[in-house]
Amino acid sequence: MFNDHKRRSVDEMLQVIESTGMKREIIEQYFSTVEDITELYHIIEKKLHAKKEEEMIRRLRAYVEKMNYDLIKLVETQNQNTKGKKDNQINV
Repeated sequence: MFNDHKRRSVDEMLQVIESTGMKREIIEQYFSTVEDITELYHIIEKKLHAKKEEEMIRRLRAYVEKMNYDLIKLVETQNQNTKGKKDNQINV
């Protein structure tokens, strides 16, 4: 039972490694032990995680920039409305 779980785990690691474009034959040729595959997997996993974090930060910055722009436009609109009301009061 334990070997099945361990084998499945190695297969899952190989699938993640393969998703980066590496061929299984090459992986198995140069990373022949489970420990080697596990080490490669962890390196790739860290890189993928860092890439996802960078994308999340980029999206968050874009969102904050948009929110700032929208806030500035809202304040400008409110200032114009307030100025228009004051002008109307003066003319009355």
